[in-house]
Amino acid sequence: MKEYLFVYGSLLNDIQSQMATFLKQEGQYLGEAHIKGKLFDLGRYPGLIYLPKGEKEVFGHLYEIHNPSFCFSILDRYEGIMPNAPESSEYKRENCIIQFQEQEVESWVYLYNFEANELKEIPSGNYLKFLQSGATDDHHEFIDSV
Repeated sequence: MKEYLFVYGSLLNDIQSQMATFLKQEGQYLGEAHIKGKLFDLGRYPGLIYLPKGEKEVFGHLYEIHNPSFCFSILDRYEGIMPNAPESSEYKRENCIIQFQEQEVESWVYLYNFEANELKEIPSGNYLKFLQSGATDDHHEFIDSV
């Protein structure tokens, strides 16, 4: 069975970073996709809250992962997932329904694991546009450091 990963932040195909390069080596870029939810500015990177019945969408890229157990072991660490304390992890990896080429596809997604009530939303749902027009230097510095 094929395993997919939807990315919306520092792992996007257009981002120049070591981790984005790792993903390109471990997966096949399939193209643009989107998911129902809201995108938030966490200060140095974005976080996604999945809202399957919501009106808003978050835009990103879809990858087919070649060796899921290896790839996700690296990406889970990158995303700060703590297997022994998942409730304390900033992100969680879940299977969600995304839209890809007018089809619904089940894909892994790294979702923000905490309340977002006090966070600033990225209204466009598009991290690349946010980087070009409204992101703080902290976002660019983070991307350059990973």
